[in-house]
Amino acid sequence: AAASTIFNNYVGGSMNVRDMTVEQSEVGIVARSTGGVMTFERVTVTGNTGLENGFDISGSGSSLVLNSVTFLDNESSADWTGIEISDGASGEISDLTFQGNTNLLYAVAAG
Repeated sequence: AAASTIFNNYVGGSMNVRDMTVEQSEVGIVARSTGGVMTFERVTVTGNTGLENGFDISGSGSSLVLNSVTFLDNESSADWTGIEISDGASGEISDLTFQGNTNLLYAVAAG
């Protein structure tokens, strides 16, 4: 099966997610936003394969708030980034944990 995106948020969208586990799936991106506002609290991403980016937020007007997010024992055959914030997007991150992940290039990248 092809890697998927679980949450996709478009321009003007708003999304709040709490108490979520993404476990033992082939997931490309947990959440992507291209102009919306996303808030995630108490999220665990564990034992997944094929990750490209955990959270991929881009574009002016996009914002991401993460509180209590854990990446545990995820595998990828290619380099991947836990959280990528780019192209004018903004982010606020607290209580972030990475442990036992393979090929993790950046925990957080912005620019």
